[in-house]
Amino acid sequence: MNKNFNPANYVTFIRLLVGIFAVVNFVYSDLNWVNGSLFLLFVVLDGFDGYLARKLKCETPFGKNFDLVADSFVGFFLGVVLLIKDMVPLLYV
Repeated sequence: MNKNFNPANYVTFIRLLVGIFAVVNFVYSDLNWVNGSLFLLFVVLDGFDGYLARKLKCETPFGKNFDLVADSFVGFFLGVVLLIKDMVPLLYV
């Protein structure tokens, strides 16, 4: 089994999918409890994947980079959506 495919990285992948779904859902609807719940789940899974990697001793450089890319990807597109919807000024993003 490839060491890059471990439970923590699977959680990061699920977190990335949840974040993408939340951003796409936010494009087509305003801020509501569904989007809020999805972003809350995104944040909780962010902490859980790091905890899981340390607990199972399956930390890898790939996992650290994957986590960073997932956070940056979702954060960037969330900022773009908030700018387009004119919900935050450019200075905040």
